[in-house]
Amino acid sequence: MTPLTSVKRKILLHSISKAAIEAMSSDAKSYLKIGDVARLVGVSPSAIRGWESLGLTRPLRSESRYRLYSKEDVRQLKKARYLRKVRGLNGRGRIAGSHQGA
Repeated sequence: MTPLTSVKRKILLHSISKAAIEAMSSDAKSYLKIGDVARLVGVSPSAIRGWESLGLTRPLRSESRYRLYSKEDVRQLKKARYLRKVRGLNGRGRIAGSHQGA
C-alpha cells in the first residue's frame, strides 16, 4: 500500500475520523460507530437512525448499546443516499425496490 500524500491525507481526515480509518484498515471484523458512518455516507446520524427504523440496516450493538456498522452496512447506506438524492426515492421506496429485486 502506498503512503498517502499530505493533501490526500488532509482531505481524508476531514471526511472521517482517525479512529474510523484505523478501524477500516485493521481487519474484516472491524466496525464503525454511527458518527463515523454518517460522515462516510454524507448524512446526519439521525437520518441513519431513521433508515434503521425503516429496516434498511441492522447494525450490531456493543455491550454499551452503541450501534456498530460493518463495511456492508456502509455500502447499503451509501446506496440509500444515492437513491434518495439522485432518484428522489425515500426510505419506503428503497425498501419496496429492494424486495422487488431492484
